[in-house]
Amino acid sequence: MTDTGKLINFDPILVLVLNVTESDGSTYQKTLETLVSKIQIPRAGDRVGLGHNPANPSELMYMGLLP
Repeated sequence: MTDTGKLINFDPILVLVLNVTESDGSTYQKTLETLVSKIQIPRAGDRVGLGHNPANPSELMYMGLLP
């Protein structure tokens, strides 16, 4: 995780380097620049939810921390 120094409504925009596991079990690494809630900033090792962008299914969207 790297802070870009940018904020939107006091929430940071971060660059996340993610180890992605698809539902079929395949894995790969993905870098994603995204807005993150300042009260739920992920840390190394945290599990996060990802979704496919409806406008561009090949693009992933950050969905927040998983319990």
